Amino acid sequence: TVDGFDVLHQDGTIGHIIDVDSDNPDIRMNDGKCDSSGRLFAGTMRYDYGAGGGALYRLDPDGSLQTVVTKVTVSNGTDWNLQDNTMYYVDSLRGTIDTFSYSPDTAAITDRKTLVVVDESLGAPDGLTVDSDGYIWIAVFGGSRVQRYSPDGKLDNEILLPASQITSVAFGGSDYRDLYITSATQGFEKEDFEREPAGGALFRVRPGVAGRPPNMYMG
Repeated sequence: TVDGFDVLHQDGTIGHIIDVDSDNPDIRMNDGKCDSSGRLFAGTMRYDYGAGGGALYRLDPDGSLQTVVTKVTVSNGTDWNLQDNTMYYVDSLRGTIDTFSYSPDTAAITDRKTLVVVDESLGAPDGLTVDSDGYIWIAVFGGSRVQRYSPDGKLDNEILLPASQITSVAFGGSDYRDLYITSATQGFEKEDFEREPAGGALFRVRPGVAGRPPNMYMG
């Protein structure tokens, strides 16, 4: 939810786990993902995109909450490499895909570095996912595209789309070879919808590689 962590039970009911900045109406939750041990990482941002107003949190299986990165502006895409010793992370207005050294045993993240700088003229990096080859797929908000990068940060492929505000990517389908791509229409006026009728649509493509089954929260 906008102000914390909830859980969707198998019977369709929703239970609240813990608040995050619920007393601050200027802050909302944003993107999140679970690691291989079932810990849920998710971040916050200010509604007005104020610099450094958010943070990245880790919800452990016992329900405890840890703050792991501070002074985040727009917390977005998170995933891990195949060896499970590197965490990829996006703070969108930095314009980069960053890496942290990661310990799957303790969930400690250290040694932040920039792996990819997304060309500012294209847009801003948003949600991301790692495929079964270890390559990173990133949604480019404002760029009408999804990009694929190698583990060493080299651009490998692009998928162009008939929508400008591409927000996230995830593999699905029975063989995890369908790449689902979400888009938004933030700030659109009537003429924007006329110019971009596919804005806000959900897209599915078969990029020729497979994704990985998602990790589940173990709380």
